[in-house]
Amino acid sequence: MPGAIRTRLAAPELDVELSRRRACLAHLHDAVADLYVINPGAAYPPVIAHPRAAAIRAALARAGYALPLHWTGATDGLVALPDDPRAIGIVRRAAEASALREALAEGEASGPAEPFDFDAFIASKTSKTA
Repeated sequence: MPGAIRTRLAAPELDVELSRRRACLAHLHDAVADLYVINPGAAYPPVIAHPRAAAIRAALARAGYALPLHWTGATDGLVALPDDPRAIGIVRRAAEASALREALAEGEASGPAEPFDFDAFIASKTSKTA
């Protein structure tokens, strides 16, 4: 006769939940295929390495997602992703907004603006193609 744990594991509702989680995970892995996933094929959760990981983790936390990394060693540049498809949008927006802020700060730090001669610029481009 099967034990209590084996009986609970064989419950039909567990199969439905496992199927749902597998589908969510497959969707999540597809959605982050262009990012650097450091544990591809992992059961849960996918972890990405990103130079703006701190900003991404902060944006996820503001949205109510908090997934700690249970790894030893440095995890500063890593983000564990929840299995909610809405989280991917948050990750992408946070990475882009952070990149935009950094580019603006870099531009402001480069010095004062200089005049730009649009006519000379256009002339230099058209003379090369003519």
